[in-house]
Amino acid sequence: MTESNVRPGVLAVWNSRDDGIAELYEDWYINQHFPERVGLPGWQFGRRFEAVDAATPFFTYYHLATTSAAFSGAYLARLNAPTPETVTVMRNWADMTRTCCDIALERGETSGALAVVARFYTTPDMCALTCIAESLWMSGQRADGLRRAWPLRVQLWQMAEMEAPQTNERDVRSEPDREVQATLVVDVMREREAQQVRAALSDALVRAELAPDYIDIYRLLGERRS
Repeated sequence: MTESNVRPGVLAVWNSRDDGIAELYEDWYINQHFPERVGLPGWQFGRRFEAVDAATPFFTYYHLATTSAAFSGAYLARLNAPTPETVTVMRNWADMTRTCCDIALERGETSGALAVVARFYTTPDMCALTCIAESLWMSGQRADGLRRAWPLRVQLWQMAEMEAPQTNERDVRSEPDREVQATLVVDVMREREAQQVRAALSDALVRAELAPDYIDIYRLLGERRS
């Protein structure tokens, strides 16, 4: 097992879906898919988001005790035996990005109602991106030593060095999955704070000559814990 396999990680997913399955999609996600995934060994919690101002309508991530949880026998067994409802949803699922990531940096312990999410589909300069993430976190420090109320949390994810498995569930989807190389996630409480963080992040990335594919704003729909 490599060093990457034993570090905490996330499985990050972005997707859209056909409007015709909107009700089934929500029922399936909350009452079947979420319990299936978070019930697996090493899958600690999952968070679901929907777009406020984003290129892709839905964003979900699962926090893993180690990245190897996303390649376990128990998880692969579920991927290779999708339920009838899963097959229906996957046939109406599109714009899929699915990536197992190492957590390269994590600051703060409070989750927010909104998240600013920068995606990089080509590998960025991770040292420069780490500096930007640290700077965003330090921007919340007041002169008197008390932290401001935002940003609540800053996370930087980097794609794990593990190849995504080919599974029956993956074969049902009409398009191949994309993979993101790095993702920066900033939690805040309110939309005006999200807009300010996005503007500050955009400026910092331009100065560092880093070009994200998207800087999106998502609203938290719900969380499930194991």
